[in-house]
Amino acid sequence: MASTSISVETGSMLLVRSQNRPYIDSLLSDHFPNQYSPQSGKSLVEVCQPSSCECSEFLHQKLMQCVLPKTFSGFHLNGYNTHCLLIDCGGRFYASKFGEFVRRHLQDEIPALKFEHNQYEVFLEEMLSRVHIIRVFTDCELLLAFSYSREVIKQHPVSCLMISAMNAFTYLERLRYNSWKSLVSQHSILMGILLRLIADFQLLCIIIMRYSPDIHVLNDSLSTDTEMFHPNNSLGSETRSDDWSKYVTHKIELIDCQHSFVSYIKHESSMKVIKDTRVS
Repeated sequence: MASTSISVETGSMLLVRSQNRPYIDSLLSDHFPNQYSPQSGKSLVEVCQPSSCECSEFLHQKLMQCVLPKTFSGFHLNGYNTHCLLIDCGGRFYASKFGEFVRRHLQDEIPALKFEHNQYEVFLEEMLSRVHIIRVFTDCELLLAFSYSREVIKQHPVSCLMISAMNAFTYLERLRYNSWKSLVSQHSILMGILLRLIADFQLLCIIIMRYSPDIHVLNDSLSTDTEMFHPNNSLGSETRSDDWSKYVTHKIELIDCQHSFVSYIKHESSMKVIKDTRVS
């Protein structure tokens, strides 16, 4: 990752930059009714996905919606015509698979007679250039990525920040910090930087987490072998301390790869179900 340096800009420059990017607050309209939609610059959306599921459809779909134009050659693509920044934790995102996902979508939406093969490739390349990827492989690199993101956003009209597999470094953190208090402090610093970033640039922030059905989390201290078992009551069982989850304003539990999900919003100090598409 390129080295970062402290930069200075005026308040008016920051304001103009944040206002000159498309707002995409309706990106998650399938998951939240209008009155509960996440707000750019204010909301933090957590998406819970089973670790056993290798499907990246949710991530690919939302990235594609961000970068596609609303219309092209008279055909409705219903995109937001903006840029997206993806922080890929653990290197699980494959640009080739995403490119193929977008290609299939374009071929389905635009008849071959209206769009020649070479036009697909030119258009696809332009769309892929709107996705900016920072790969990180440790929790320390994740912290640096948040700082470096500012430089990317200053150069491109980024409207959405997505963080894929943000909890990929859980076990590494457990080895690095010898007490729960130290880990809480680290998370507070991390979230403070993230919240300032999305507020300064009015970003819609989506964090994707991968969870196992049966989850073990540490009890009061990381220095002991004591663990607390959470039974598989639901995919959204609490898997981390309140210092982390208290920042989340919206949550989506992806139950399977067939668009079955449960959506929540923060209501007072707990999460309230807003939409449940599971079949009874």
